[in-house]
Amino acid sequence: MNNVKADDVADGDDDTNQKDIKSLEAAVTAANNEMLNWKALTGSGRVSSNVKDQLKFLGALAQAEDDLARANFRKDVKDEVGRIERIVDQELERMAGLEKGEEVDLYLRCAMCNDDISNALLFMKKRGTTKCYKLSCCGRKICASCHEEHDPMRGVKEKLEKLALEGGVMAIQDPGPERCPNCGGDLPEGDKECFKLVGKFAQQGVAWAMGDLALAYANGKYGTKLNPQKAKKWLIKAAKAKDTQSQYHLGLSYEHGARGKCPSFGEFSKSSTDAIEWYLKAADKGCVAAYINLARAYRCGDLVEKDTEKGDRYASLAVYQNDGEKSELNVKACQQLYLSHWDSVDSSGSAESSPPNDSAFNLHTYWCGKAAEVDSTPRSGQTLAYTISMYAAFDYWYKLTQNNNLPGISVLCVAKRLELKYKSPKSSNFITHFEDFCARCKKDKDGTFKRCNGCKVFYYCGKSCQVEHWKHGHKKECKGDHWILEHFPNLNL
Repeated sequence: MNNVKADDVADGDDDTNQKDIKSLEAAVTAANNEMLNWKALTGSGRVSSNVKDQLKFLGALAQAEDDLARANFRKDVKDEVGRIERIVDQELERMAGLEKGEEVDLYLRCAMCNDDISNALLFMKKRGTTKCYKLSCCGRKICASCHEEHDPMRGVKEKLEKLALEGGVMAIQDPGPERCPNCGGDLPEGDKECFKLVGKFAQQGVAWAMGDLALAYANGKYGTKLNPQKAKKWLIKAAKAKDTQSQYHLGLSYEHGARGKCPSFGEFSKSSTDAIEWYLKAADKGCVAAYINLARAYRCGDLVEKDTEKGDRYASLAVYQNDGEKSELNVKACQQLYLSHWDSVDSSGSAESSPPNDSAFNLHTYWCGKAAEVDSTPRSGQTLAYTISMYAAFDYWYKLTQNNNLPGISVLCVAKRLELKYKSPKSSNFITHFEDFCARCKKDKDGTFKRCNGCKVFYYCGKSCQVEHWKHGHKKECKGDHWILEHFPNLNL
């Protein structure tokens, strides 16, 4: 979970954080009591009622609620991270039992450090990455750390960076063709040479090479002519030889057969049972793609009997391998978790309740944001914009139903920024509701109303209302610099 930053989780131990939340809850109660006391005094005629005083008490209450919401959000994320790490530790313990006494194949160890790279989940736990590189010349693999250490351009790059800082220049000499750090031979150049070497190692029974050959015949890798029959043959061989990616692709092929699709690896029987079986085999080696498909299958109950607990477990294992880079796998892993939490929100109807601290909704929002950070398309950002605007709108409408003026502290302005960045039309459905009245006095909008040029959300009947709204919270929220963005530093809003 490399894109889960330190700011995402609350500081201190659980007892301290719980005390802080209890203190903030007391502050909310006190602010609410002050407002109710003021309402009682004005209702009895002992104190004159005016919008300015009402906005003052509502602003204090809104600030207290916002402080509490921030603390609850951080606590929920901290608990979530802890929950995922416990699931990972339990899974690694289970895997250790499966692998006990099993010798790791030479081709599943790093050619340089000899570390076992066969289990992606374990390697992520130890190194913080699952990346490794294939050496087609000798058939071995090398982990990302060793690859970087033996990069022939590394020394040149370091010298250039140093000289650039010092304002110097140097003549660069080409280090020549890249050589294999394991066997010392030249690494193959061009698709034709790569395909020839992969075919040689596949014939020798090297599992990853058989899987690579299957992919070549399935999707034209190395410029290979498509051949579904050969693709299927080598895929089955590779999967039976325990190549993790091939086990996943075999499961996917059976799933496609079950859904009536024509996969790249040729025709497969309509067997959801075989699909799950091969996904589980790949999952036993930490395959993130298998985790994602198992999470979806168990959450939806379409290939296997529905089991939301298992679905959430596999989604958690998948998102643990999120390295923070923009990739479809990282997006899908986050999506499975935000969908899992949304199921809890949807079943309880809590998205429409007032206090902005429902754990399921907080975590749904959190994983929406994490998906947006690693998505190179606007899809996840649009989902985040919709989610935040929906909740902010419901919270504001709740206050309106309580006959309260809008105090000016919300995530609506953040939602607007997200809407503009990701061009999210669905979020506008909620935000445009606030164009119909003055944000301070609730007067119905007419042709003289002016929109705030900063947030582009709220409208005012006149300057005095805009000034009062600004004083009592809108100054803080106008540019959309809400605390929730602390959790999504890579959105680059």
